[in-house]
Amino acid sequence: MKENQDVSIKTRLATILGGVLGFIAGKYMGIVPFVPLSIMAITCAILMKSYNPDKNMLKSWKIVSASILIGHAIWILLGNILLLAQGAGLTMITIIGGLNVIIYLTIGTLLVINETPKKSLIAGIIFSMLFTLMNLSSLTSIGNRAYMPLILLHCFYRLSFIVVAVRYMWLYDTRPDGTGEIEIINSENISTT
Repeated sequence: MKENQDVSIKTRLATILGGVLGFIAGKYMGIVPFVPLSIMAITCAILMKSYNPDKNMLKSWKIVSASILIGHAIWILLGNILLLAQGAGLTMITIIGGLNVIIYLTIGTLLVINETPKKSLIAGIIFSMLFTLMNLSSLTSIGNRAYMPLILLHCFYRLSFIVVAVRYMWLYDTRPDGTGEIEIINSENISTT
């Protein structure tokens, strides 16, 4: 009974914290953060339905990490389409954005289809760090400061992927059999020598 109360308190605290962060993000950036979140959530729902991770923790983390990359790539693609529709032409932003889309979609797809996607995760982490550094360095230009919330939002989603990818790799390394099943340790079998 105590465990259920603890989960309930943790759930309530997480809900309150999420609500406060959502309110602050909504006040500061409007609806913009919720567009990529929605795309990522839809991507995750489709992948969860398609690959049915059931109770396999490794598959679930793999799907979440792939969903972040694929959802982010779709969001960047939509942004590039809007920029090109407004007559931006092939600028450095649209070229780097297109490169980002290709890289993220490729790595996200490899994460989904590979049974052992460690190399894809490492590549995703490297490219996420590289694109984050590029975004942060672009803030030094006066013209880009108007887009600071958008640039920081891209950095946030890239850092989110890095955290999820590192967690997935840690889980993968601690479960050498690759099952991802939660092991139950019987206290009677533990020797105290």
